[in-house]
This record gives sequence, C-alpha cells and structure tokens, in this order.
Amino acid sequence: MKAKWVTDGESLRNFDDKDTFLYRNGLVTQFLSVDDTNFIIASKGIGKTLLLNYKRHLLEEKYDGQGYCFLPKNQNFIDFVAEVKNPLPKGHIDKLRDVSFCKRLWQIAFEISVITNVYTFDEISKISEAYNFKTPKIKQQFMQLVKTERSASYVFGELLNFNTSSLSGFIAHAANDVREIFRNVGHPVYMFIDRLDNALTSSDSSIWSTLQVGLLEAAWVVMSNNSHVKIYLSIRQEAYASIKTDNANAISSRTVRIQYTSKELRGMVDKLTNYYEKNSSFENFIGIHSFPNSVTDIDEPTYDYIVRFSLGRPRDVVRLCGELSNLCEHHYETYEKRRENFKNGVIRAAQDIVEWAYEETHHLLSCLKDKRMFEDFIRLIPKNVLTYDDIQAICSKFVLDNKKNNCDIFHCDKICNTCGEENHPFCDLYNMGLIGLIEKDFANNQRVQRFKAPHDSWKKGLKNEFNIYLVHPALRSYIMDLKKAAGQDDTKYLLLRHTLVGNKGEWTQLNDDNLAAKNYMSSREINNMSIEEDESMKKNGANNPIEVFISYAWANKNKVESLCATISSLGFKPIIDSMLELDYTNLDDLMNYGLSKEKIIVVLSEEYKKKAEATNGSGGGVESEFRRIFNEWKTNNQKFVFVCFEPLTNELLAAITPSQIGNIFIIDLDSDRHNNFIELRKRLLNQSDFPDFEPKNPPDAIEKKEIKPL
Repeated sequence: MKAKWVTDGESLRNFDDKDTFLYRNGLVTQFLSVDDTNFIIASKGIGKTLLLNYKRHLLEEKYDGQGYCFLPKNQNFIDFVAEVKNPLPKGHIDKLRDVSFCKRLWQIAFEISVITNVYTFDEISKISEAYNFKTPKIKQQFMQLVKTERSASYVFGELLNFNTSSLSGFIAHAANDVREIFRNVGHPVYMFIDRLDNALTSSDSSIWSTLQVGLLEAAWVVMSNNSHVKIYLSIRQEAYASIKTDNANAISSRTVRIQYTSKELRGMVDKLTNYYEKNSSFENFIGIHSFPNSVTDIDEPTYDYIVRFSLGRPRDVVRLCGELSNLCEHHYETYEKRRENFKNGVIRAAQDIVEWAYEETHHLLSCLKDKRMFEDFIRLIPKNVLTYDDIQAICSKFVLDNKKNNCDIFHCDKICNTCGEENHPFCDLYNMGLIGLIEKDFANNQRVQRFKAPHDSWKKGLKNEFNIYLVHPALRSYIMDLKKAAGQDDTKYLLLRHTLVGNKGEWTQLNDDNLAAKNYMSSREINNMSIEEDESMKKNGANNPIEVFISYAWANKNKVESLCATISSLGFKPIIDSMLELDYTNLDDLMNYGLSKEKIIVVLSEEYKKKAEATNGSGGGVESEFRRIFNEWKTNNQKFVFVCFEPLTNELLAAITPSQIGNIFIIDLDSDRHNNFIELRKRLLNQSDFPDFEPKNPPDAIEKKEIKPL
C-alpha cells in the first residue's frame, strides 16, 4: 500500500530516508546545520514541528554515544505543551499579560525541568539543603515539583495550577535558589518544545502573544545562564511581531524565520512527489497538466491551480496534492472525466484549508472570533470581486441581521462610515489570508493581486487607492455549502468573467472594465426594471444576443479587446475584425459582414480621426470602413455609438472627431464608469435619454441630464 501524503509534522518520524522527502531552502539549511540557531519563527502550516523533529534527529546522530541528555526522554521527540486550562483565574490573566512575568515563569519551568532530568530526587534533596527558599512553603512546593523527571511543559502546567498568590510568590522567592542549582548543572542537555500556540487557543487572547514571547526570552536567558543547556523551540510569527522586547537583537542571532518562495514550494512538491509517488513531476504522476477554466476561457496549469486554492503554505499544498493522489486510485472512463473529478477534488479539499485558517487565527481576530459569527458573515458574500461599497454593505447587513435576531455573540453600535478599519470583519478575513487586495507593483509598473502571505504582518485597515477586494478561491464552495445548509433560496456565488483571482495575478484594465460592467448589472438587478427594459432583456437574452461590431484603429487594439469583454458582460455579442479574419480573407467582405450588424461601436482616437479623414487610400481599412459608416450614419444614426478611452474635453473632442460628422454625442469610457456603462447599454438598446446629434452646442456645454437609476 502506497504512503499517504502527510500534513502533520509529528507523523513524519522515520528519518532514515530523510533527504528524499525533506525540502531544504537556505533558511531550512541554516536551522538544521547551525547548532546555535535555536528558534523557529513562522506562521501555522509552514512545517515548524517537522523541522524541530529533524533537528533533534540530526543532533542525536551527531552526539551519539557522548552522554548528552535529550528532552523529552520518552518516545516523543518534542515536548508539546498541553492545552492550558480555560478559564484561568483573572489574577493569572492579569499577570500573564506581562511578558516579563511570562519570561520568569518559563525560565523557572525550564530550570526545574533540567534539574529533575540531570539529578535524582535524592541528589536534589541533598543539594537543596544549602538553600532556604525564603520560606518552608516555597521549599515544599519546589520539592514537590522535582519528585521525578519532569518536562518543561509539565512544570509550566503545574505552576499554573497554583493560585495567583502562590504562583507569584513561588516565582519571586524560589527563582534565585533554583537558578543557582541550575547554574551548577555541568551535563549537556538539549530541550525541544513546541505547540504553545495550540495550547493557548482556548485561553484569553490577551495572553496568547505574551506567553509565546516570554517562552522565547526565557529560553535565551536560560542558555545564557548555562552554556551546557540548549533549547530549540518554535513560536508563531504573529506573536513575535506583536511584542517588541529589549533582547530582540540578541535573540535574533539565534532565530530563523521560515518562509518559502513560489519557486521553492514548487521544488518541495516535486521532491514529495518523488518520495510518495516515485515520479519526478506531480503533473506527470496524475496525468493532467492543466485544468479548464470556464471563467477565463483558458486552461490553467495544474500546479498553478493547486497553489491558487492554497494560502501559500506547505501544508495547504500538500493537502491538495494528497487529495489528487487519492483520486488517482480510481478509474475514469475518459480523460475529461478525470480532469473534472480532479478539479472538483481540489475545490472540496480547499474547504479544509478554510477550516484550518479559522481555527488557527480565530482567537486573534477583532470581530469574527466565534465560528457561528464567521460562517454567518461569509455566507453574505455574493461574489468573488468586491468594491469598498460592497464590503460596507455586507458588514451593515450583518450587523442589522444580528440585531433583528437578537444575536448574543455579536454586538456593534458603530456606524460603518465612522467605524475604524481595524474593526471591520473583512480586515479579519484579510489577516486569515481569505481576502486579497489590488496593489501597485512599481518594479513592473502594473497592478497585482495580493493575498496575505504566511510571513506577512497583520493589517489594521484595508483601504488603498484601488479599493477592490478579492475573495479567495478556497471560499467559493465553502460559502455555497453554507448557503445550502442555511436553506437559502439564493445559493448563487458570482464569478467575475475573464478574471482569474489568485495571489500575484495581474490586474488589468480588462478586469476594471468587467468589474464596472458587473456592478452595473448588479445595480440593475437590485432596482426595479420598467416593462420596456424587461422586454429588452428578453430580446437580448443569452440565446439571441444583439451583435455589436466595433470599428477602431489598431493602436487601441488592447483596449478594444477589453471593451469586448465588457460588452459581453453586459449581455451583447461583440465582434471585431480579428475574430473574422479566418472566415473573411477579403477586406471588403469582412467590412460588409461587420457593418451589417444591428449595432456598431466606433472607437474614436487621434489615429482613427487621421485615417478616417484620409482621401487617397493612406488611411487603410479605417478610411474605407469609416466612409461606409458615414454614409449609413446620415440616414440611420441610432445604429452607431461613438466612444473614446480618454477623459473627454473640448480639446480632445476636436482631436478625435472626424470632420465629416461634426458635433456628436461621445461616451467617455474613462470617467464615471458606472454611469457611462449604463449609457452605453442604453444606446445599444435604443433607450438613451441623450440626443445623437446636436449641431449647435459643443459637448461641454450640453446641459447635463440626470440618468435615473434603472
């Protein structure tokens, strides 16, 4: 039976063939190869536990037979901190909010653990005779803790069982004597501790970071006090980043922050494929190199598809690859059926990633700390690309619904427009990695999609110059299942056409245009339609869309292709010359076919004007095409819609309008996109409130007329 892809680092304990499955980048190599690199800082799902396990294995091999003491001594390689009882006494919580107190608590826990594992109880009893421990009670508590070999996490748990007064008293009065006994230990001791973050998930969130940073500082102090003792541990980067300490610079020399680039993640997958499947490439193993994408009408490479549904963490990618590995054991009648099942397998498995993201961060969130609250909120998300107005509306509806239902787990008396961004539920979703932003990539002079990477800091606000918000692909089926489970009539989840949502994906003008068109259509669905509009929609249905031919100069080709996607989103069938070249090799035949369509859009520009006004053939296809357009426009001007891609001014009007047609109504598709897409659609349906031809008034002097909501 073949091995299953494993996502839990503790399950990987057979290190005999370690080099065949463990992927090493520079940071991993640094941690594993340098004895004095003791601390791993990383987010969840990066592989901290695996690396600690392997570090211990390497050190045991290195010092085999030299009498070194490795803790814990039992079959576990690592001392996993047990779940901290909940609730802790209020006095404990107040103390544990202080990093300094947490450091002293962990320091004495480490020291007592070392003492119990180096000395016997009788030896400790004899040694302790030289120390008075301030009071007999303190000494009695100490002797109780050292009765047998103890792990640091056990001592930590026992100390938390003290009442607050006894805990404070023991740390204050026993610390000096315990430290002196500890400093006299001359035996090499190597300690490994992990998962304190897990142990604290049910505790008060205010101590989650302080106890982890206290653990880190205590380990550094303990090693400074006794060079024979080495401590290896991991803490979450969210904790490390939230608290600055005086010893940060000194500790950083012993610290490594584990992260992986996209290229390194790819290398990890191929290495694991070789280990689990005995194949050099994951695509070759599953027999599928791409998945069809009906939203973008392109095939997406298999690995890119898998990574897009992950949060960029090794564990996520391994989970998705493991799902496809399991599906390989089934038989499929056709290749297309195999691809369909594998694609859906990734979508299903991605729900685990959403669950993990919530469980690992809920105690750190500002709003969505409760699971029911989290699910109620994301169930309101209707589509995968949102504007700032959309997220405000969703938040407002969430607050209103909870007030109507007398919800006892969420209370918000704030007004959205004045509420701090850090209080926004969408800010929580961003910090979970489930909402992305559009940001400027200055190096490449383009806009890109950015989801929070595992090593990124947490944000306290989402507003930027673009205010476009992207819903992670992993949430899609999760949201739809929540809607079905809640018995909602509307279980739709809308995907923005021609837009592939995913980290580091480019965001183009085409995406802007599609979003503007989608928002227009959404507003249209929300508002009441007139009978005439409803009839127009029926006429312009999916089975019989109005065909729209676009006349343009080639300098605008890229923008025209973007316009095609927008027109398609508005419910029409766009046609441009490049679509017809295979069927119409003769230019005149191509023009005759295009200009025979029910509607013609003419894209005006300086180049178009120059070619349209030419008379000697130097204007090429535009010259000939515009001559035909002009002749028909004189008797049927409603067939033609004139647009431009630049902000319309008197100067631009003169620069782009062919002299043959004079003063015409031009739709500026650069400014006020929402209203101008409304006007574009109305003109294509012959419903415009504006005249087509006004010979007397220049466009800037035309009295502006309000376009009523549909």
